[in-house]
Amino acid sequence: MKKKQYGRTDLRVSEICLGTGRIGWLSTKTSAYEVLDTYVDHGGNFIQASAQAYLPSLECNPLESEAVVGDWLKANASLREQLVISGRIRCPQHLRGLELEGSIRSQIEETLKRLGTRYLDVVLLDWSKGFFPTYEVMCVLERFSDAG
Repeated sequence: MKKKQYGRTDLRVSEICLGTGRIGWLSTKTSAYEVLDTYVDHGGNFIQASAQAYLPSLECNPLESEAVVGDWLKANASLREQLVISGRIRCPQHLRGLELEGSIRSQIEETLKRLGTRYLDVVLLDWSKGFFPTYEVMCVLERFSDAG
């Protein structure tokens, strides 16, 4: 599978990103592992975990999906450095300052815990509901990035 540079970063990602929102829900753990193994075997390296930004109307359990992906990552620990793992968070509405930072931090930390990894390569923000303080959110994310 071809890889491309991700924006202005030094990350090289496969042209097809594997969204995992329904892994473990519409499949057994064994078949979920088969999907992940097959994706990687065919050159895929970009995995999108999305527990925090799912639509409640979807018939899935994204928290369980992240846990299954996390179990797979533990079983394939040698692959972590080759993979680009993306987490997705909701931008909380009407929060400012420390409350905003705390909400974003807790979402990221919970995703890291479920995935069993020390870091996310990419964090996607879902702000589809209304306005939020863009500058403040970017400053929070920059502080997290700088802290490692």
